[in-house]
Amino acid sequence: MEINDLAVWYPMLLSRDAALVNKAAEAIHAYMCSLDAPHIIRLDRVFRQYTSMEWSYDWEKLSPADVTKGIKDSGMRLSILRLGTLHPNGYFREKCMKKIAGDEASFGYIALRLNDWVLQIRETAYRILSKRLDKIKVDTAVGLLPFISRTKKGERYGYQQFQEIEEKLSAKILLHREEISLDTIRTYPPATKRFLYKIMISPKVLSKQEAQRLLERERNGNEKALVIRLILQEYECCETEIETYLHNKSPIVRKKALEVKYDRLGSAWDGIEEYLLDTARGIRSDVCYILRRHTKFDILSYYRERLHTGEEAVAILGVGENGSAEDADILAEYLYADRPRLVKNALKALSTLRAVKAGEVNLADIYWDYLNNADASIAKAAYNAIDKSEISYGSDKLYRTFVDCANDNTRKYLIRLLAKEPSWERLPYLLSLYEPHRHTADDIQLWIYKALSSRNVYARITREWADFIKDTMEQRKERISDRLKKEILFDLEHISII
Repeated sequence: MEINDLAVWYPMLLSRDAALVNKAAEAIHAYMCSLDAPHIIRLDRVFRQYTSMEWSYDWEKLSPADVTKGIKDSGMRLSILRLGTLHPNGYFREKCMKKIAGDEASFGYIALRLNDWVLQIRETAYRILSKRLDKIKVDTAVGLLPFISRTKKGERYGYQQFQEIEEKLSAKILLHREEISLDTIRTYPPATKRFLYKIMISPKVLSKQEAQRLLERERNGNEKALVIRLILQEYECCETEIETYLHNKSPIVRKKALEVKYDRLGSAWDGIEEYLLDTARGIRSDVCYILRRHTKFDILSYYRERLHTGEEAVAILGVGENGSAEDADILAEYLYADRPRLVKNALKALSTLRAVKAGEVNLADIYWDYLNNADASIAKAAYNAIDKSEISYGSDKLYRTFVDCANDNTRKYLIRLLAKEPSWERLPYLLSLYEPHRHTADDIQLWIYKALSSRNVYARITREWADFIKDTMEQRKERISDRLKKEILFDLEHISII
């Protein structure tokens, strides 16, 4: 079943055909059992949109018993009631919510109603939860967190009521903290992890060593940033510990440690220049800021001196970030290096400098050659260099290269570059490549479709080019919809043709 099918199946529960009712109940139950918290939250948003469900029945006068009668399986009845709490009719939503009020596994559905657009429903949801949260299991409390997080993003909930719900959940979780394994927190949904981290990372709850374990096991960047921020904020960390964090394998941790050390000292310190060679650009940028503000340290010379050494990979990027187009010559030689990392970094650095030439070498030609490189990271760097440098190769060249290209990765970049060419120049080539039945799923066709749909109505084109566009549409008439053809012809009548 697809999510859109639920609005078709749900009214069937009111049919007089018992077989149809049970078939609908089975289908709804199977779908509802497959949902996790993020999908339930999405269903809450989507299911309410089907106001057409109210055309055949007056749901205000119907009761939950009307849609569950004849269904013997208690699990199916529960699924039907849970889905009913998301119904577009407010009266029916509230009735279903009251019906499942005693089932704590359904509290996530009730929590979503804390942000309902009907005040009475919000009040009912609050009364149900506030009365029962003290008695729920800790697993239920943890399972509620994604729904609470989603509700908090709304604008309708009562602040004091919601704060009370959050406090009760926090108290329940902290009271039974030993039931939550620190090693499994990282497997929870992001919203759950963030809530747990905020209430647990404190000397009153966890030791510094336990908090450190959370940091080491967390893999998501946003949550890792939260954990290190809380550790540095809640625990006393000496200079030695800050130095340890400055050398952590995670750039997120290193960057936060750098910020804390700078906040403490308020100035540059001996040895800070070593972090100019950090692999993370954000850290290099912060160090450059500190050095420029508090010292007369020659950053560009520092990087230049480290070219042709064991530190050259980062030094190349440093020259690009702090140099000028005049430095293109010393970077261009790395475009021919035998190490892919050096080639990739040279492409990045040169595009950062916005250089178009290195001596007598036309960089656009080199970027073009690397676009079809077997190393995907180099091909991507070449594409980014072309894009950042705003280099145009012309629609005809891009189209012909695309047609002859067998590398799927390169074909993707060629289409993206073609889509950036002037709208009327690229149009006939895009029409020649358009496959309408594939554009919803195929990355290349989606780019083609978007580029076809965007046309400059203030452009000027020649009569010959306008005829070329019309001829292309005629040749591709089986692939081009009448609507798209009419839109293009309409625009052709209203732009300047010279």
